[in-house]
Amino acid sequence: MLNSSLFSLRFIEGDVDQEGHNLPLYRFITPLPEQGLRPVVTLENALSEEFPHSNINGYEWISDNYEITSSTFLQKGEWFAEILLIPVRINTLTGYPELLTRFKISIDWETDKNFKMTEEVADWPENSVLSSGSWLKFNVTGRGMVKVTGADLQSAGIDLSSINPTLIRIFGSGGALLPEANSQTRDYDLPENHLFISDGGDGKFDAGDYVLFYNPGHEKWIYNSSAQRFIRTQNPYAVSSTFFVTWDGETGKRITQKTLPTTTPGANLNWFVDYFAHEANLSNLIGTGRKWFGENFNLYTDKEFSLTFVNPVIPSQAILSSSVAGRAYSSNRFYVTLDNTRILSQPIGIITSTSLEASYALERFDTCNFNLTTAQPTLKYEYSRASTSSEGWLDYFEINYRRLLSFTAPWVAFSNPTGVGTGAVTRYNISNASSALQIWDVTQPQTPQKIPLQLSGQTASFNDHADTLRTYVAFDGSGFLSGTGWQRVGNQNLHAISEVDYIIISYPGFIDQANQLADFHRNRGLTVKVTTPELIYNEFSSGNQDLSAIRDFLRMVYQRGGRGHQLRWVLMLGDASYDYLNTLEVNHNFVPTWQSTISLSPANSYATDDFFGLFDVTEGQDCNGYIDVGIGRLLAKSSEEAQSMINKIIGYQEMTNENMRDWRNVICFVADDQDSDTHVKQSDNMARMIDTTYRQMNIDKIYFDAYQQVSAPGGQRYPEVSDAINRRVENGALIINYTGHGGELGWAHERVLQISDINSWHNLDNLPFFITATCEFSRYDDPLRESAGEKVFTNPNGGGIGLFTTSRLTYSGSNESLNRAFLSVLLARTSDGYLTLGEAVLKSKQLNGSNLNGRKFILIGDPAMKLSFPEYYAEATSIEYGLTGLPADTISALDEIIIKGKITDASGTTMTNFNGEVFPTVFDKAQNITTLSNDPDSPSYTFSLQKNVLYKGQTNIANGEFEFSFIVPRDIEFRYGSGRLSLYARSAETDATGWDHDFLIGGYSKNFIQDNQPPVISLFINDQNFIDGGITDENPVLLAYLNDESGINVSGAGIGHDITAILDGQTDSPYILNDFYRADVNTYKSGMISYPLYNLSPGLHTLKVTAWDVQNNPATAIISFVVNPSGTLVIENISNYPNPFTNITNFVFEHNSQNSDLNVEIEIVNLVGQRMTVIRRTIPAGGFHTPPIEWDGRGGNGQAIAGGFYIYRIRATASDGTSTEGTGRLIKSGKVF
Repeated sequence: MLNSSLFSLRFIEGDVDQEGHNLPLYRFITPLPEQGLRPVVTLENALSEEFPHSNINGYEWISDNYEITSSTFLQKGEWFAEILLIPVRINTLTGYPELLTRFKISIDWETDKNFKMTEEVADWPENSVLSSGSWLKFNVTGRGMVKVTGADLQSAGIDLSSINPTLIRIFGSGGALLPEANSQTRDYDLPENHLFISDGGDGKFDAGDYVLFYNPGHEKWIYNSSAQRFIRTQNPYAVSSTFFVTWDGETGKRITQKTLPTTTPGANLNWFVDYFAHEANLSNLIGTGRKWFGENFNLYTDKEFSLTFVNPVIPSQAILSSSVAGRAYSSNRFYVTLDNTRILSQPIGIITSTSLEASYALERFDTCNFNLTTAQPTLKYEYSRASTSSEGWLDYFEINYRRLLSFTAPWVAFSNPTGVGTGAVTRYNISNASSALQIWDVTQPQTPQKIPLQLSGQTASFNDHADTLRTYVAFDGSGFLSGTGWQRVGNQNLHAISEVDYIIISYPGFIDQANQLADFHRNRGLTVKVTTPELIYNEFSSGNQDLSAIRDFLRMVYQRGGRGHQLRWVLMLGDASYDYLNTLEVNHNFVPTWQSTISLSPANSYATDDFFGLFDVTEGQDCNGYIDVGIGRLLAKSSEEAQSMINKIIGYQEMTNENMRDWRNVICFVADDQDSDTHVKQSDNMARMIDTTYRQMNIDKIYFDAYQQVSAPGGQRYPEVSDAINRRVENGALIINYTGHGGELGWAHERVLQISDINSWHNLDNLPFFITATCEFSRYDDPLRESAGEKVFTNPNGGGIGLFTTSRLTYSGSNESLNRAFLSVLLARTSDGYLTLGEAVLKSKQLNGSNLNGRKFILIGDPAMKLSFPEYYAEATSIEYGLTGLPADTISALDEIIIKGKITDASGTTMTNFNGEVFPTVFDKAQNITTLSNDPDSPSYTFSLQKNVLYKGQTNIANGEFEFSFIVPRDIEFRYGSGRLSLYARSAETDATGWDHDFLIGGYSKNFIQDNQPPVISLFINDQNFIDGGITDENPVLLAYLNDESGINVSGAGIGHDITAILDGQTDSPYILNDFYRADVNTYKSGMISYPLYNLSPGLHTLKVTAWDVQNNPATAIISFVVNPSGTLVIENISNYPNPFTNITNFVFEHNSQNSDLNVEIEIVNLVGQRMTVIRRTIPAGGFHTPPIEWDGRGGNGQAIAGGFYIYRIRATASDGTSTEGTGRLIKSGKVF
C-alpha cells in the first residue's frame, strides 16, 4: 500500500501501546538487584491535565485509573524489569480523559514467588558428524518405512565394493518443525537412526541388499488428551524429509528386539485412532505470514471432497476439525455436510471497518463429532453469504476416526490412547497378519525396537507397556518409501566454530561476494565466517529448511564466545520471501526471513530477522525477546546485484577524495504534512535533539507543508519537495530521516518520492543512510514486487548505503520512539568510537522495549559497518576582518573575512601530521519558517532552519593548520543573529569535523571595495575538451567554471540571485545550482559547478547558465550539445590537426560512450587504396571528446610517407562489442614521390 500509516498519540518520551488499544505508553527498564525479584511499583506525586478525547485513538478503552504493569525479562544473560504505565485515565467527575504531566515512579523489590529459572543444557558437540567420512543426502516424501538399497548408492556413483555393511549409518530426524523456544530440547547435531540391514550375510553390500528405517515425516500428530484427538503440527518450511547416509567411520547402530511385559494386560485392543488431513496451500491472501489458504469460495460456493476411510469401525464416532476464513461485510458462514447430513455450521465474523488496522479476512476454527457409517463418504463445504461480494476460503480439515487394527499392505502406523496410564499394559491384536509381518515400536523414531509377535492364524498379538502413548508400525516388506534427489555432501563442520565476530549467511550463488565482504572485514581485524542456509540445515535441522536451525546455529556460536568474544553481527546475503515452499511461479527465498503466524491482519502480521538474534533461554517462541546481535540483510536477487551491493559497502568505507566531502556533516529531516502536524513536530523534535546534542551536524529540513502544494491530474502534489529530496540525495547527506505516510511505492499521498525518482539517483560518492519511520516502505519479502526501500539499496548508480526501515504497517508514536532512540545511539560517540549500524539497531531496540512495532523495523545494509563519521576535530582559532586584521565578532555584508583554524585529536592537541584540505561552509543566521497550511489538517507551524550559505570553499591544510578568506555576499538578512561555521577536513588517511557559532552576522559593511564587473563563466559538457555543439549521451554533466574578484554568490537569500541553469528555454523549470558550486582551492575568487542531467531526449539542446557575484553583478553563458543515446555508439566531428602537417599530426573525435573504454583503430590509405599504416589505441572511459592520438607520419615500414592526400578511417569499439566508424582526409606536406 502507498501512503499507509497507523496513527496514535505518543506520550512525552514514551511509546504507544499499539498491541492493545493505541494508547500512550511510558516504558521504563531497570536491572534487577538480583535474580528472582519482582518490582512493586507505586505512582506518586501525579499531576495531570484534561486532554481532548477526540485526539486519542481508542479512548473508549481508557480506565478510571492509571494502569501500571511490570514484568521481568532476560537480556544477554542479565535480568531486567520493565515498567509500563498508560498515563491516561478517565476523570470520574468530568467523564473526560486526563493526561499525566508530572509523576514519580517508586519501585520496591520483593521475592517473585512464581519465579522459576529455566535452566538449559545446550550440549553442542564440538564437531559435526559431517566433519569426516563420505556422505550422500537424499529426500523422502511421506511418513512410513524407508528402504535404501545398494542399487540406490550405486546409482549415486558409489562403488559398492568399498562398503562394509556394518559401517552403514543413516542420520536424520525426519524434518519435523524445530521448537522456536530456546528452552525446549532439540537435536544438537544430526541424530543417528537405528537400522535393520539385510546384506545376505556375506559381509558385502550388493545392489540387492538393503537397509530399513522408519521416517516419522515432516509433520507431527500429537495426541491432546483434553481435546481427545490427535492434532497436527504443521511444518511451513518443508514438504519432505532429508536423510544422510555414510559408509565409513564407526559401526552403525542397529535395531534391537524389545522385551515385552509378562503381566496381564488391562486393555485388549483390536482398533486404533487413525487420522488424516486435507490442506491445499494455494494462496497467501495478503502476502504476509506463514498461513496459506486453500480452496476459494467465490465464483463457486460449494466444494465436495470424496473421502476414503481405511478399515473404519462402523458405526463409530469420528472427529472433524475445520478451519475456514471469510471476508465479508455482512453475515456469512460455512456449512459442512457428510453425505447430505449437516454436521457443522461455522459462522464467520463480519469485517466492521475498512481501516488499515482491520483484518483482511476473519478465521473460524471448530470441531465436531459425527457418526461414521460408510468408508467412502462425501464431505461437502458450502459457503453461505448475504452478499456476492463476500468471499470464503477453506484452510484445512483434519479427521480422527477409529480404525480396525487390520493390516493393510504395505504398512500401517498405529497408536491408541485407550488404557494409557501409570503401570498399564495393553494387548494389541492385528488381524489379516502373516508370517512376513513385522512390528516396530517407533515411539522414539530414531531408536525403534522390534516387537516379538504371537501369530495365531491371521492374527498377530503382543503385549506392551502403556505408561505413555506409544506408536507402532506394522509392515510386511511388500512396499517401502524410497529416497530421491540423491547427492554427494562434502565434509562440513559448523559445530567447530567459536569466538567469531561476524557471520555472513549467504545464498550459494552469492558466495563469492560474501567472501569478498568477509575479506574486507578481516583486513580490518574482525573474525568472519561465511556459510549458507543449506550448510546450516544439514547440521541443525537434518537437512530441511527450518528457520530455528539458523537461530540455533547462531546461538551456539554466541554462547561459545563467552562475554569476552561473543558473536556481534550477522548478515543475511540474499533476498527473502513469504513463500517458503516456492508455491509462486516467481520467488526469491534465497535466505529466508521469519514470518509471524498471524497472516490476515495488516497491522499485526510481519516479517523480521530479529528472530535469528534471540539467544536467551526464555526467548524465541513467537519471536518474543530482545535481540542479542546486530542483524542486517542485503536483498540481492542476482550475483550482479550482490556484487553491486558489496562494491557500495566497500567503496563507502574507503578513503577517497571522491567520497570524503562535507556531506558527512549533514543530516536531513523529511516530514509529511497533515495529521495535525504530527510528523512535522516529531521530525522537528528530533532535529532539536540533534542540534543541541550533536552540534557538528548541519541540519537540513524538508517539511512538505513549507512548500507550495499544487493540483495535478493524479491528485495533490509537492513538486518542489520532490526536487528538494532529489537534490539532497545528489548532494549527499550522512543521514536522511523520513517521518510520515508511506508504502511500497514511495512516500506520502502526494508521491513526493517514487521509484522513478530512486532509479534516477546517481550518487555513488555520497551515499546517505536512510531512516524511514513510515509504513512498509521496504516490504522486502514480496517476490512479486520490489519495494521502493529495496530500490534505494539495489540502485547500482547510487541510492543509499543502508536503511533502518519498515517492512509492514507501523504506528506513528512508536516509530518516533524507536527513531529517536536509534539516532541517539547512532550519533553518540563513546570511548570506542561510534557504534556500527548493527550495534545501533540492537541497542535502540533494547532501549525501546520488545514490541511488535519494533520487530517491523529491519536493517538493510552491512551491520558491521559504521557510518562515515569524521574521526578527528576541526576548530576555528580566529575570525578576523581582512582589511584590518582585527578580531571579528560581527560579520556584515561585503566584509572580507579571514578565518584560521587547526585539526586536533580528542585531547585538543594539534595534529601536525594532518595535511590535506578543509571544506568550510559559513551559514547566515537561522530563519524562522512558517508552514503554509496547504491542507485543513495541517495547521501552521513555525520551525527554525539555518540553511542560507554565505561561503563554501576549499583550503589546504599544512601541518594541521589552515586559513581561508571570503567576502560576505550583499544578500544577507540585515538583522543580527548567530551565524554558523561548519568545517569538514580530510587527509589521505582520515578526516575531521567541527563547528563554531560564536559570532554574529548582520548589517552592512562600511569598508568594502566596490566591484561592478560581472563573473566570467566558461561552460563545457562532461569535460574541458568539449566543443560547443558536440555530442554526448542522454546523461551529460554540465561543467561551469566561474571567476570573479569578489567571489560568487551562493547564498540563495536574494530573490532572483541564485545560480541557475535553464534547459532549452524552459524558464519555468530552472535548475538551482547553488549547492553544486565549489570554490577552487585556497581562493574564493573562482570555482566550478558539476551538475548531472539525466534521460535527455535525443537531438540538439541548449543550456543557459546565470550566476551573480557577491555584489550582485550578473553574468550569463550558453552552450549547446547534441544527445546521441548511449545504446548506439556514435562518433562525430572527426579531425586531425595540424592539417596539412609536416612531421606530426593528432587525430581527435567525439563519441557518446563516456562510461566505456574505446578500442580505436585508425587505418591510413593513399588515394589508390594502398594501406600506409594502422594505429591502435585504447581510450579510457571518461569524457566524450578523445584526447589527441598522435601520429609521426611514418608508414608500417618505419619510413616517412610521401607528401600528398590520404584518407583515414577511424573504427571505435566499445567494451560491450558495439562499434562504429568514420572517415577523414589529411594532407602530408613535403615531397611527393
